[in-house]
Amino acid sequence: MSSFAEQARRVYDDQLAPYARLLALRECALHFPLYGFRATWHHLIISARIPYRLEGYLESLVRAVTELKEARDLGLAHLAARTDQRRRDKAAGRRTPRIAHQWDQHGWKSVAYCPEPAIHPQERLAVIVERMISSYVPDKIEFPECLACGTTRALTETCPTCGVNPPGFYGHCVPDRLLRLQPTWQEIWSRSFVIDHIPSR
Repeated sequence: MSSFAEQARRVYDDQLAPYARLLALRECALHFPLYGFRATWHHLIISARIPYRLEGYLESLVRAVTELKEARDLGLAHLAARTDQRRRDKAAGRRTPRIAHQWDQHGWKSVAYCPEPAIHPQERLAVIVERMISSYVPDKIEFPECLACGTTRALTETCPTCGVNPPGFYGHCVPDRLLRLQPTWQEIWSRSFVIDHIPSR
């Protein structure tokens, strides 16, 4: 798999065929699947208003990769700061690391995992990344509040407000009425539920 930066350049390249640029966006989402790949992909389709017919609406791909890159850059900056802090701690003789969140140990892959692809936070991805960083308290073991939206929920349950699942858990508590309204993965991938001429938010 090529790098996020290389695939992002392909999305921005207006000399490439529309579908090639869409596939490059898919690779970018695989590199930074904040909600898991499927929910992140659904979010980008809705947020950037990517229609079924790409011709004439290629700026939607640019909007999507720009939003994804904005969030990824925030995450990378946090990881760099965390690495620098750990280096200083070691130099000062503090050899035992603080209890770190999953993103400090393994990067940002699926740290705000949403088990249902169409149920996820509605804000821009960078807002969620910033909120998670700001909400995290080092050395705190359990978080009854959802780091993505602040809702109090059982530790092993999916957040009933935004759909985020705590890292390491896979219990579902999404209401049936919401599940019935979800598009299938095939519809999400093909964007067949998105009409052209979607008004801007």
